[in-house]
Amino acid sequence: MSIISPVLPRTAESEGFDLRIVQWSFLRRLMNDRQRILYAYWLSRSRDGVFDLSAFDPLEVWPCVGYLHIVQYRAERDDFYYRLSGEISARAARRSLHKHWVEDHPEPGRSKVRAHYRQMMTSGRPWLGEVYAVDSDRIAPYWNRMVLPMVDPEDPEGFVCLVLAEPQNDLPRPEGRA
Repeated sequence: MSIISPVLPRTAESEGFDLRIVQWSFLRRLMNDRQRILYAYWLSRSRDGVFDLSAFDPLEVWPCVGYLHIVQYRAERDDFYYRLSGEISARAARRSLHKHWVEDHPEPGRSKVRAHYRQMMTSGRPWLGEVYAVDSDRIAPYWNRMVLPMVDPEDPEGFVCLVLAEPQNDLPRPEGRA
């Protein structure tokens, strides 16, 4: 598989597109190198499966930084906010999500992204899988994805997650993952 070019396209907005989000079994053997780095870091900093956002140091997961999002639920808007959006992922999506809301995504993908984050908020468990851009040739067609729950000490009842979104130019081979 090839990674998306590091040059941010001139187009600031993506047209509407659909997504297919597929969950895998959460097994280390299915993780790629960046996912293993991030997961090992998350485990090492978690206490009883809880990772405090204030303890996050991006320098400790430097190979992952360009692919990372920090997403936080805001009850007052009933939406998810991108506190941070990785530059490599932004290039592949043809837009930066930094300081944007899921509501800012084009439809029909927006509803699926929102539902995915709601599922994460409800389960509170790490998630591993893939995302396909179904009907768009303007963004990366395939994304390896890992979502790790966090807590924000300023909003301990809220929801925050660390998302590793790795765009790929090529679709995976049929043997795939389970």
